[in-house]
Amino acid sequence: MPFLVADVSRHQGDRVAFDVIAAHPDMVGVIVKISEGLHYAPREWIAHNWPAARAAGGVRYGDTWFRGAYHYLRINVDGAKQADFFLDAIERAGGWGHGDMMPFVDAEASNNEDATREDVIECVSAFARRIKERTGRGTIYYGRGFMRDLGIASRMGCVAIWNAGYTATMPMTGLAPAFDRDDVVLWQYTDGTNGSTAHGLPLKLPGWSGGLDLNVYVDGNRKPLIGRLRSRLLGSALDSLTVLVLIAVGALLLSRVGGLA
Repeated sequence: MPFLVADVSRHQGDRVAFDVIAAHPDMVGVIVKISEGLHYAPREWIAHNWPAARAAGGVRYGDTWFRGAYHYLRINVDGAKQADFFLDAIERAGGWGHGDMMPFVDAEASNNEDATREDVIECVSAFARRIKERTGRGTIYYGRGFMRDLGIASRMGCVAIWNAGYTATMPMTGLAPAFDRDDVVLWQYTDGTNGSTAHGLPLKLPGWSGGLDLNVYVDGNRKPLIGRLRSRLLGSALDSLTVLVLIAVGALLLSRVGGLA
């Protein structure tokens, strides 16, 4: 069976129906739009929907249900500051949990029409570096158009690709040489309204009204397995809370050793 992940934003309403998404037997998670540039991070909406995205999975969270977050990048704005803006918004809403995917950065031409190749590489790379500095985690890049149209051959500090293409088969044009099929973790294949069904995946979820972006987990030519999905989407880095706890424990142990000396 396919492993499907939805991505949602404020367009899905003030109170996203995560229970409807989680009820579908193939759904294993949801990715929430948290912020854009340095101007958009709807505090009340995030405060409700970020915890609700986790709660929808119930006991499945961290095992067969995963939560993610993405930031829509404005290329003409400092990438590191945008990463801070994104992370601060998540921390205000309760922070990261053990079942959360690596952060996603959405970089596309819409609202970034004047961006150059150098602008995109610098901004995305700065965003990914700050994510690594603050959380210890990698960043997954959403998009392919900039790489294709501007001839970008850099991974820009990102560890994997969330590929978009509403087509019967997953497009790869523009990703090489920086990324190949093994670097793709998600394929966004429908917004719930397009008519392509050749790939045999559902276009809409039962009980859902309106559009909804659906994504399928991709693992090269391998059979999708939940264990590898967990590893590839969550990563192996420790979340920032765990890092702080380990630092505190280490400091305590050192103080005790010092007291015995």
